[in-house]
Amino acid sequence: MSRGLESPYVVSIAFDAADRRVIYATTVPAALYRSVDGGETWEPLASLPATDVARRPPHVVTHPTRAGHLFVIDAAGALQSSRDGGQSWQDLGPISTMALYRFEKVKGGVLVNGWAGRVYRSTDDGRTF
Repeated sequence: MSRGLESPYVVSIAFDAADRRVIYATTVPAALYRSVDGGETWEPLASLPATDVARRPPHVVTHPTRAGHLFVIDAAGALQSSRDGGQSWQDLGPISTMALYRFEKVKGGVLVNGWAGRVYRSTDDGRTF
């Protein structure tokens, strides 16, 4: 189940909202991988935003209802969003105290369960918090 992963140190795993056979994983050293066959094989996504593993290992979460919508925090503490399965990224700005754990769809928006018990709310599907 690790064919294609260059590192044995997986930090986070997230499943795509539309197809549970599409899985994203981050590793140390910092890399983002995608599997389209339920984790049997993996391919690297070269466009992962730069992350400083010493400060913050990379974490990936997926939007709960939008296929291909991913979030990662970069080395500067900025939240990065990809709406195309990790092919390109948009900088959503600094959220330096946040670590991504879970992204939940709730009435009126989405919530991110962050580090130290903080919860962030977005009413525009993750464009702002």
